[in-house]
Amino acid sequence: MAYTIGICTLGCRVNQYESSALARLFENEGFVISPFDEKCDAYVINTCTVTAESDRKSRQTVRRALSNGTVVAVCGCSSQLNAQVFYDLGAHYVCGTRNKLSVFDYIKENIGKAPERKINSTAPSSLPYENMNGISTERTRAYIKIQDGCDGACTYCAIKNARGCSVSRDEEEILCEVKTLVNEGFCEFVLTGIETSSYKNLPSLIKKVSDIGGVQRIRLGSLDPSFLRPDVTDALLSCDKLCPHFHLSVQSGSDRILALMKRKYNSAILRRNIDYILSKNKDFRFSCDIIAGFPTETEDDLEDTASLLKDYPFVHAHIFPYSERSGTPAAEMIGMLPKAERKKHAEYLDKISAAKAQELMEKKINEKKQHTVLFETYKNGILCGHAEDFTEVFMHSTEDLKGKIIAVRADSIIDGKLFCVMMSAN
Repeated sequence: MAYTIGICTLGCRVNQYESSALARLFENEGFVISPFDEKCDAYVINTCTVTAESDRKSRQTVRRALSNGTVVAVCGCSSQLNAQVFYDLGAHYVCGTRNKLSVFDYIKENIGKAPERKINSTAPSSLPYENMNGISTERTRAYIKIQDGCDGACTYCAIKNARGCSVSRDEEEILCEVKTLVNEGFCEFVLTGIETSSYKNLPSLIKKVSDIGGVQRIRLGSLDPSFLRPDVTDALLSCDKLCPHFHLSVQSGSDRILALMKRKYNSAILRRNIDYILSKNKDFRFSCDIIAGFPTETEDDLEDTASLLKDYPFVHAHIFPYSERSGTPAAEMIGMLPKAERKKHAEYLDKISAAKAQELMEKKINEKKQHTVLFETYKNGILCGHAEDFTEVFMHSTEDLKGKIIAVRADSIIDGKLFCVMMSAN
């Protein structure tokens, strides 16, 4: 009888990729991947530490798994920084971020018996890139991890401590994984990492991925805006399979706040780089991450960020209140805003972001242009997917077109959602 294993992933796409790599290893060994909320023979929790809430959810998830009385292994960013905390909770095996594959060996050796408890919290910067192959369960869009770690010094972020310095994955390993996934039916690929733009030669990699037969679309993970200099932008946009959308790690539109955050750019650089991209392709779209309520943030600082969201075509903004991370410089700053005020700032920016998204959807309808959509889900007669510029699109259909790229035209907005009609299939 095969052992069952439940895997819970908290946090970013990189964590999801790494969990899928573990799942593939277990499946190849004969394990059955079961829903995490069911009774399993073993559990893996891939933790996140980007906010205090992420840490809390990580601990809560470990407690829930332990209540089932079977083997529990913990890995990821939160356990890298708080190994003893998870061990004291009762976890049987605790490791970090660049030794996640050790979870596989540990569970193989300890499942079905009284497990030997162990902490394996090696400092990530002392370890090389951990090569692994993940797979999306969506069967539509595939995520490819190309890089790990970060060389930044942002004052709010604990991820550098959890992930270590930046390391790039071997190019041939990346290309081999893309070819494998093309053969498995994937047509859209997202090249991602902790700091995607720090990959050793990203434009060259994109060109090589685009040359692989069967690759129809390429997207990139979150990018540092300072990376998108005109020469880099020219190189990136020369690839016609690169989708006209970038997700930018903006964080703030205020020069004063960006300086306190120790970001690599100011608002002038940010705007200049976005303007240059739009000069090359006026239909290019963006999404972004924003931290609201950073220490000492004033109404003027908030308006600087609001202006940025109003001035540019952001189809989506991930806005979240600032969260203190232990051991970071920002957590010790004078002028910490009350949590209620941080939430208020975030809600204000959310409204502006929603208004911009509505504006861009209405523009699509009025332009009556053709767009291509990769549909990802089909439920109750409605398809949902993303256009080439990452606009979320819905369509009524009697046919399940999940996993297909379809030519559509924007038609209407229903309950805040953009609906389209099909023009022709690829």
